[in-house]
Amino acid sequence: MRTTLLNIDIKNFKRKSESLTHAEIKQRLLSFYKLIENELTSLPWEIVKTIGDAVLINCHSQLTDSLKQQIDAFFTKMTENFDVTVLYRECEVENEKIKIRSYQCNDVFGKDVNNLFVQDEKCTRLG
Repeated sequence: MRTTLLNIDIKNFKRKSESLTHAEIKQRLLSFYKLIENELTSLPWEIVKTIGDAVLINCHSQLTDSLKQQIDAFFTKMTENFDVTVLYRECEVENEKIKIRSYQCNDVFGKDVNNLFVQDEKCTRLG
């Protein structure tokens, strides 16, 4: 299945969090996740998983001009509260429900997913 994957994270989060307490880090991440959740309510996008401050999102659409505008608007809204980086790329993926003990997610698999994180020539970066 062809879809667009988007990864958003807080710029320099590790460095910025070094001077924070665990409670402050947790609160900052929960605020970040809540803002993402609020922004996604009007979009058919789905959070695939989080890894620290990184959030992987499946846009459930091939990369069109309309989707690019939605991603730009999402990025702009997020930068009102957080200094973020957004990476996105159209990918060929397979969806698979993963369950490991109490953990569950609808993960995505495919070499294009890895290419999103190595930022190949088909990847777009904002921020």
